[in-house]
Amino acid sequence: MSEPKCRFVQIADVHFVAEGEPDLTRTQVAARLGDYRRASRLANTMLRWALEQIRDSIRPDFIAFTGDQVDIGWQEEGWANHTAFRRLISESVNPETPVRYAFGNHDRPRERFVELFGDSVYGFECNGCHFAVLDSGLMHRENGYDSPELFEAGLAQLQELLAKANGQPAAVLLHFWLYPSDVPDYSFPYAKRALQILQQAGRSVPVFSGHLHRGGLSVFDTNLYFTARSFTEAPYAFYLHELSRERLTIYEYLFNPSTGRWWSWPRYRFDMR
Repeated sequence: MSEPKCRFVQIADVHFVAEGEPDLTRTQVAARLGDYRRASRLANTMLRWALEQIRDSIRPDFIAFTGDQVDIGWQEEGWANHTAFRRLISESVNPETPVRYAFGNHDRPRERFVELFGDSVYGFECNGCHFAVLDSGLMHRENGYDSPELFEAGLAQLQELLAKANGQPAAVLLHFWLYPSDVPDYSFPYAKRALQILQQAGRSVPVFSGHLHRGGLSVFDTNLYFTARSFTEAPYAFYLHELSRERLTIYEYLFNPSTGRWWSWPRYRFDMR
């Protein structure tokens, strides 16, 4: 039996808008990038290019979008954004490559997200590696408080993750942070309890998130917490993660406007403990 190992791409905070600028040339994209702090209107072109490069050159085991797939998910504009985003994915991704989605606060309402992309709390397995996807809920200042049952379901999913992994590689995907655990509107509401569950694993269970557009990385209690940069803010990054029993390697892909492609470098190597 081969050793469990999974290669997956993480893309965070696309903030896709349907009324963007599709089918631009490299010259046009390079000229327009300076016009936007957040280049959501260019995602119609840039995300397609990235997904085509991922499909043709990287060929991961799956692709994970870790929240805020669209800039506005509510009302008629939100429906247009969600459906145009999903159409771009279906047109650009290898149909044999699974695409996983985490719910972000901009993707609300949740009922619409679930209708288009499936459950917001779930688990899955890839090449002997196990994953849990959690629903972070909403930013309280935006739309009040979510039901405690939503976050209890996330904690139950973590317990199930550890039980199924049983010492094999395991990881968590969500939009908000698990660590730091006490930052309003940035931390998963039950983050402290989630960290207690992860400590029961007896080994590293890396956590991959988005939300903070500048990205970052923390190590707490021998566990890695990685926040991806926003895809539509400079340097317009996405990530390839290689997860095995012994190691996690994170490759950062950065956009080169002159070529319309992303170049990579091994940003982090983390020994699993």
